[in-house]
Amino acid sequence: MKPIISLLLSLVAFSACNHQYDSPLQGTWKLTEVYDKSTGLSSSPPESGSKAIILTLSASTYHGNTFVNAFNGESYETTGSDGITFWSLNTTKVAEDTWGTAFYSVLSACMLQSVLPCQPSRYQIDGRTLTIKSPLRYDIKLRRL
Repeated sequence: MKPIISLLLSLVAFSACNHQYDSPLQGTWKLTEVYDKSTGLSSSPPESGSKAIILTLSASTYHGNTFVNAFNGESYETTGSDGITFWSLNTTKVAEDTWGTAFYSVLSACMLQSVLPCQPSRYQIDGRTLTIKSPLRYDIKLRRL
């Protein structure tokens, strides 16, 4: 009897830690890499104590923070199997650093394009890594928290 109870308690504890989302995009992601297509260089943001660049995706909205600003968006949408477009990015608008500027340019890629309809960014999830490839200068990689 005790082994069965132990097994059941273990399963309950495991399922409590296992996040279930409606979409593999939903959840909280931390920026781990920026790729600059104009230079061909990849770089990782500095470790800044408890600060990080974070993107949280819900079923249809998004929010998060850079090293210096908080932001939120009214919506994002996915198209096809790998297209993603972020709409209406609102920030606290304090002067942004290099990392935040690159990050925001990926989230604002559709709004920054001069063509309608805009070309969506492309995303790929590989394990706990989310890669977003923008049609503009920067691509980013994030890791699920």
